[in-house]
Amino acid sequence: MALRGLTCTYPGNPEPVQALRGIDLEIPAGSFTAVMGPSGSGKTTLLHCAAGLQQPTGGSVVLAGKELVFADEPTGALDLRSAREVLALLRGLADAGQTIGMVTHDPSAAAYSDQVLFLADGSIVDRLPKPNAGAVAARMASLVERVESAAGAGADAAGEPAAAFTWRARLAQGE
Repeated sequence: MALRGLTCTYPGNPEPVQALRGIDLEIPAGSFTAVMGPSGSGKTTLLHCAAGLQQPTGGSVVLAGKELVFADEPTGALDLRSAREVLALLRGLADAGQTIGMVTHDPSAAAYSDQVLFLADGSIVDRLPKPNAGAVAARMASLVERVESAAGAGADAAGEPAAAFTWRARLAQGE
């Protein structure tokens, strides 16, 4: 699956809300990809656009002939044992060649994937290949801290956080 320049804008008052901001992404066939980010980061919108449930404002979604499984918080309301069973099923499907895309808030669930993509403000801001729960939790904590710091710094006219405090600038500096 390939996403090219994927954008999605929701009408808002008084300004439209940019849910996705030019996402460029390749998800290899037969892989298991988890998507994480703070609430409102665009995770579910990304999943809905990739699955064809929502029309993007711009860009394209290209499915390479393989069936995909999309899961939005598949373990959110399950007990621990049932959650493990669902995740093991998804992992087994990926190991058998099925492409899986999953949105989750749970670092333990994300650890079943081949890679974790982290979203903030509608953009992919980080990736973690071969994740484990501890590394995912640490990255999420750092990401949330950066997003909160940027939000506290205010925003410019386009709705972007002030340049000196954006998470994009801090990521580029290796923080």
